[in-house]
Amino acid sequence: MEENTYENQKLIDTLEQCISQSNLGVVILDKNLKVISTTDKITEWFGYRLEELQNNAATELAFNTIDEEDLQLALKSIDSLLEGKMKSTCYYFRIIAKDGSVKHTRWYTTLIDDQQGNPLYFISIVENFTGQKELEDSQQLFVEILESTPDFIGIAKADGNVMFVNGVGQSMLGFEQLDVTETRVSCYVPDSTYRLLQDEIFPFVSRFGSWSGEFNLQRSDGTPIPVSVVINAHKNSNNETEYYSAICHNITNYQSIQDSLRVREERLQLAMEGGNIGFWDYYPQDNRVVFDEGLMSDALGYLPAELSQNAEKWNKLIHPEDLKPVKDRLKNHIIGNLSHFEAEFRLKRKDGSWYWIQCRAKVVEIDDNESPLRITGIYQDINDRKAYEQRLEQSVREKQVLLQEVHHRVKNNLAIISGLMQLQNFTTQNEAFSDLLITCQMRIKTIAMIHEILYQSENLSKIDFNLYVHNLNELIRNTLKPKKGIRLSISCEPFLINVNQAIPCALILNELITNSVKHAFPADRKGTITINVTMANNIISLEVKDDGIGLLEDFEQIKDHSLGFTIIDVLVKQLKAEYEITSKEGTVTRLSFKREDLSGSASSMMV
Repeated sequence: MEENTYENQKLIDTLEQCISQSNLGVVILDKNLKVISTTDKITEWFGYRLEELQNNAATELAFNTIDEEDLQLALKSIDSLLEGKMKSTCYYFRIIAKDGSVKHTRWYTTLIDDQQGNPLYFISIVENFTGQKELEDSQQLFVEILESTPDFIGIAKADGNVMFVNGVGQSMLGFEQLDVTETRVSCYVPDSTYRLLQDEIFPFVSRFGSWSGEFNLQRSDGTPIPVSVVINAHKNSNNETEYYSAICHNITNYQSIQDSLRVREERLQLAMEGGNIGFWDYYPQDNRVVFDEGLMSDALGYLPAELSQNAEKWNKLIHPEDLKPVKDRLKNHIIGNLSHFEAEFRLKRKDGSWYWIQCRAKVVEIDDNESPLRITGIYQDINDRKAYEQRLEQSVREKQVLLQEVHHRVKNNLAIISGLMQLQNFTTQNEAFSDLLITCQMRIKTIAMIHEILYQSENLSKIDFNLYVHNLNELIRNTLKPKKGIRLSISCEPFLINVNQAIPCALILNELITNSVKHAFPADRKGTITINVTMANNIISLEVKDDGIGLLEDFEQIKDHSLGFTIIDVLVKQLKAEYEITSKEGTVTRLSFKREDLSGSASSMMV
């Protein structure tokens, strides 16, 4: 063992003397890839002492590979040596050194056999090209950056010979197939520009280090390309300009963009003037507000010098009723509760009158703490609109009063007709005629009651049907005076119904209840009439049920000749309702229809 160690060390010393002046190291491995010995450069590169490397496989922690693929390729090469397929091999190995850095290495490995051809050990000459690899990567990254930029980038020697033009530059000028190292600066610019470069720009850059401006490049077909340019001088150790670099940005579309922006600005200005629109800015941190002087001073009658930028002074111009809502909305926008600020309010003119404006704004600048620095927005003259809205509201109020009066007059006229029928009833001795008068009187009172509810309501197109049903209960008690043994039970959900549906529905309900009161409980029979009115999914369901004697056997014949049921049939069709009458332990009538706003003089599109 000692003899082998001596021989290995002797071999290492010999190899180290041979390669001492090169960037190479030596590693001797046994046939199991255990480290036997290394040169000093190996320990220097990877940071491990020889004692740490010995008796460890090169594939273990001591030479930890950064990439599994590197390891597999190396082991495959070693297997080829052991199988006798080759005498030596070379493979690339990225190794993590003891300090964690990555070393890029090449291993030139040879297998040493004994006289019988049995493997004894491996000798690996290791080349460390980490610095070269990093330089190559850096150069590649630099080239990628130059090629990825959308601008022309070129480098030329001080004598005018071109060293480099990136792909964008060559494509821009139509020189894709040209070897740029064989060209001069004059190939890329018109003669007039080249003279300007030679006589003025290059001397200026050599003296001051940099120049920026605009001139024309020239395509291979002679077409000029306007560009904005930055040229820098790069000097050697003797402070002499060695070469120039230039970055050129194509501004061909710049003029057309400027023209387009000018047209848009003119259109915006015309639109703002036509709409009486102006700009304003608010700076919360110094409580300063800035309005367009022209429009605001013209609207309010103040001279520009009289309009302070102090927000508190502006607040004094806001109508007292509007000030708090404006402040609250602005605060809620600043703290993020509102996506933008919007408010309508009045400002006091110099003559004391009030000027309506509408403001919209949004935070456009914030500081590092996300506190608002600037809020910008527009304001618009809405005086004419507000005056129109006030006239419209006045007109609506007048029409509402008029419509209430109409309902009141209709109700009074129906009451007169009902009163005349009552007087007629007092003078008649005919019981059948008296019953007919009371029935007609009930129908008239049913309609009159709806007009009375409308007259007393703020909503002149809809009524609370729950209120109507309970009022109808009182009407029946006062007009029909049902026997003491008959009880009315009412259940009605509160909901609004259009008057054009309310009247036919009320008349149907009146007919059904009247029929039950008159015919369901003959003699002294006692019982209950139950009324249920519900609404679900905009479907109104009405049920009138009694526990009386039920329908007679000849009901269908009686129904065909009954005015009451004829009225019900007509009204059911008007409501487009589903309708059925059944008889089991009394009589049950069910009606259902869709609630909707029917067109007509009393219809409404309000929900």
